[in-house]
Amino acid sequence: MRRGKVFHSPHLTLRALKQEESCKEWAQFAFVVSKKVAKKAVERNILKRKGYDAAHKIIKKTKPCFLCVFFLKKNDTSLRGELEKEINNLLQRAGVLL
Repeated sequence: MRRGKVFHSPHLTLRALKQEESCKEWAQFAFVVSKKVAKKAVERNILKRKGYDAAHKIIKKTKPCFLCVFFLKKNDTSLRGELEKEINNLLQRAGVLL
């Protein structure tokens, strides 16, 4: 992931890398929530699930062969609608969307 490009938004940071070898049908997503963002594991898992839910709606609009890692920033109190918009904007800027 060190070779990937980094994109920022108010609540998220995206690291996107285009794979050269084994390509899947769509891009692959991962969400990282540190203990600085949410102290309890339950809270971190809820935030990850919100991210995966938002990404699941977008995944069929993505180009193949991309690895995308989203890092949630500290003090993230965004609603799911805002999260979806930010994920969509970051993916568009990274060139992952069709």
